[in-house]
Amino acid sequence: MKKLIVLLLALAMVGAVFADDQKAVATFGAYLDSSGDFMAGVGPALYAETYYNYSSGGVGFSATAIGGTGKYLVDAVDSDSDGFLDTAVYKTTEDIFGLLRNYSVSYQVLPELKVLGGRLRETGGARLTSYIDGNGFSTRMANVQNGMMGQVSYMGAGVAVFNDLTAFANTNVGVSYTVKDVAKLVGGYLGTSGEFWAGADVLAVKGVTARLGFRHTTAKNYIYATAGSSSLVDKLDLGLDTDVVLSPFAVGAQVKAQYALTDKYSAGAKVWFDNGDAWYTNNGLAAKAYGVVNFAQGDMVVGLMYDVASSTFSIPFDFEVWF
Repeated sequence: MKKLIVLLLALAMVGAVFADDQKAVATFGAYLDSSGDFMAGVGPALYAETYYNYSSGGVGFSATAIGGTGKYLVDAVDSDSDGFLDTAVYKTTEDIFGLLRNYSVSYQVLPELKVLGGRLRETGGARLTSYIDGNGFSTRMANVQNGMMGQVSYMGAGVAVFNDLTAFANTNVGVSYTVKDVAKLVGGYLGTSGEFWAGADVLAVKGVTARLGFRHTTAKNYIYATAGSSSLVDKLDLGLDTDVVLSPFAVGAQVKAQYALTDKYSAGAKVWFDNGDAWYTNNGLAAKAYGVVNFAQGDMVVGLMYDVASSTFSIPFDFEVWF
């Protein structure tokens, strides 16, 4: 989730000065994550993303390079859109700029219309996301694909259309509509895979996130829900992510409770359970207690985790920096 924040901040810096067409603006951001396990002797492994953005007179350029140390995923195919990777390509490197993952050139034709072309990794504003992890339960509109996209936004409504330029049937469409302080409705259809989804984000309760959605793939149907709040109880962040596979029936869920001891230190616990859903990948029951050290542009998390299925303890750690 933190790397999404970095990217959004970088894009916001460009957007904030878009109105002044005389100024050219270039921004740079990075997210670095070092993780491992003290008990298992795993790591530390580094994963890195760097973001480059440029805007001038309505014309923009954006690119993301990824890299790190060790083995990391650079490309993947989910041909039947069941949430599982059928093929995956990994690269072993110690270069934090090892791969140009995605890039785009864009033009703001009108205040309500933007067009993009390149190797795109766009959400279209219609994706279902998780409160705890921030990862998308639905697929991106353009999931690192070569092609073009148009984005239209007007009076709370948004439409995004993507095509990979090989066939008209390979058109992906995402829609959203926001009723201020009530709800945001989203939906999408991917001609490239036959997937579609729909969901609602409740905005009526201040300080509470609540989302419900449905996702269909050629292999499975899912019901999805997420909820959470960091303001209902002072200093306590509560969250729940859950999904249900309708056929064959399977469930997955994650629960989080994190308490801010001070501005710098927090303590929390997470519990996971699943029995074969696509999201939590059939890990059974597991729980983790952890501590967090927050600093200006990053945090460090160290925990003690127990996996019931394998009857094993581990001491995972995660060290994140972003700017």
